[in-house]
Amino acid sequence: MKAWLSKLQIGRLGWVGLGLLLLALVAYGVLVSPRIEQRTLLEARLTTAPRQARGPAADALDADTRLADFQRALPRTAAVPQWLGRIRAAAQAKGLALRSGDYKLERVTDSPYLRYRITFPVTGSYAQIRGFIGAVLTEVPAASVDDVQLKTASGSMLDGRIRLSLFIAAE
Repeated sequence: MKAWLSKLQIGRLGWVGLGLLLLALVAYGVLVSPRIEQRTLLEARLTTAPRQARGPAADALDADTRLADFQRALPRTAAVPQWLGRIRAAAQAKGLALRSGDYKLERVTDSPYLRYRITFPVTGSYAQIRGFIGAVLTEVPAASVDDVQLKTASGSMLDGRIRLSLFIAAE
């Protein structure tokens, strides 16, 4: 074997290339090949798994179940101050001061919940206002953003109005 290797005249770069080729083959065998086999097994499971027959009745049942879950998750009237505190804390965390607000409680026609409409004037940078809206939607799951109006105040500051709805379970 030594005689055969001595007849190869590939130089130092050739040996480096052969080493990299060998390393690539080992990496394929160790890393890639098992993943391909795993994917093949998962695809086979998907094609052989029984499909559930779903009809309009099953979809309606799912929708009714989701609606019931949503209604159970809504805050109660007694918890409204706590949820408003979370909204104010989200504004404060983003560096916005909510000095005043307009609050209006409405009954949503033919539904088992109430809507608490909240309108805040805000002044801040775009990043602050956007961060506040994102924080409210994350930390107050029963809230929705109904309207955002912004206009340039001075420099990078914006004046605006944000209208939110907080949905509450009717008791």
